[in-house]
Amino acid sequence: MKNKLKWVVSLAILLTLALLAFTGCERENRKYDLKQVSIVTMSDAIEDVLASSVVVEAVDGQDIRYYCAGVAITEKLIIVPKQVIPLTEITNSVSIKVKLKGRTTSQTQRFDLELRRTFYDNNYGFVVLSVVDENIKLKPIKFASTNEQSNDIVGLAELIFGVEILIPDSNVYGTKTTTTESVPVSEYYSVIPVLVSSKQMMTGAYDIYSKLGLKNELIDATFTTQGYFQKSDYDVFSNFLSVNKLHHGLQKISDSEDFTLTNCMLFNKAGEFVGMNYMRKVDNSPENEHVVAGIGYACRSDSIKKFLNSKGVVVA
Repeated sequence: MKNKLKWVVSLAILLTLALLAFTGCERENRKYDLKQVSIVTMSDAIEDVLASSVVVEAVDGQDIRYYCAGVAITEKLIIVPKQVIPLTEITNSVSIKVKLKGRTTSQTQRFDLELRRTFYDNNYGFVVLSVVDENIKLKPIKFASTNEQSNDIVGLAELIFGVEILIPDSNVYGTKTTTTESVPVSEYYSVIPVLVSSKQMMTGAYDIYSKLGLKNELIDATFTTQGYFQKSDYDVFSNFLSVNKLHHGLQKISDSEDFTLTNCMLFNKAGEFVGMNYMRKVDNSPENEHVVAGIGYACRSDSIKKFLNSKGVVVA
């Protein structure tokens, strides 16, 4: 019985091959453009981006008060959200003396950073820090160029990715600098997928002028994003203290019950800098029916570049 079954199967195969020989077979050649496969090209871009990313630590004595993610724009300059820099009521406080330290994947030690005050008073929600040590050189990020088809640096529903700080909120406040020296810098980063929801700022019926107090320049330079952004560590740090005067220049956003500050640098699949997500929408209603989860707002990198150029800073 088994031999008979084998003979039937063999005959069926032979007949099939013969039929194909008579009818003819035509080979189909297909070409696949791997540049369109985002998950493939994005893995390489992430490696390049992390080399230009900077972990910024706000240090009080030997205690790290909060962290943020920055990105190098030249060999000596980096940008971070304006929220990272407390105003003079913090820096001149008797009890709190905040110093800024930087760490990168290419450096083995922390290095001192200082605020470039001539860049602080801008309406785009970011500040510029400079490296103090002359021997430290950073790897500058490349700014996104305008797409020929969309005539924009981002496209609707475009998949980009963000780099933000991974440190859990509950472990940030008061962490000793000596306990984190041996931790690789790459362990501080979280890479998240982000979608471009709109190429302009979309808040629905929310009054961004009177409620948020945003400057017109920031509103015009903002596109809407979708991603699960973490809350800024600066706000977490502020909540540990009873003093309510820890302003960072974006107080109205911070104080809003409907929005929270974020700290996430955004890049496209080519590893180019496209923007800085500085806040996201939250929902404090019992029903959680008013907000789509993950809606964020990012300042465009071409607007940042334009401002930097006006100050004489040339970026890639």
